[in-house]
Amino acid sequence: PKLPDNSDGTPEWFWLAFLKDDREEVYEVLSDNNPDVKKAVVRLKELSADEKARLVFEARQKAEWDQLARDKFVRQEGRREGLLAVARKALTENVPIETIQTLTGLSVEEIRALLH
Repeated sequence: PKLPDNSDGTPEWFWLAFLKDDREEVYEVLSDNNPDVKKAVVRLKELSADEKARLVFEARQKAEWDQLARDKFVRQEGRREGLLAVARKALTENVPIETIQTLTGLSVEEIRALLH
């Protein structure tokens, strides 16, 4: 509802107008004025025309999102392992637990667990 009726020329306006409306004539006007929106309109038409193509696209999209989630998890776990290694080393150097907590963001309980 906050989208102005007339374009302000920004890419954001074109994308919001695309998402807000579902009329073919609006899509055509938006496509003529923004190449990225044009690609989206072409893809939308392709997927809308063929159920099988849509299902394949959705499966491919889901697989891509799943892979991104796995990659993010691996990065987070790697970061966590690195923080734990830093905390272990700091403990061997008799750095106070509160200082380790501040530096690593680990909880006091997590740091104390490294002592055992």
